[in-house]
Amino acid sequence: MKSRKQRAAPRETLEILNDPNLMAQLRQSVKELEEGTVIPWEKAKKDIKKASTPPHRA
Repeated sequence: MKSRKQRAAPRETLEILNDPNLMAQLRQSVKELEEGTVIPWEKAKKDIKKASTPPHRA
């Protein structure tokens, strides 16, 4: 017997494949990955943390 997660996966895949915006984002991401223009995850996390931290006031 398949788990609930296993049964939902094909439906979720079809939802993604039928969403033009998500597919455009996916294609762009694949292109960036192939071109080597992606930001490493560790750098992205640091940038996000830095951007969300309020500046220190003297």
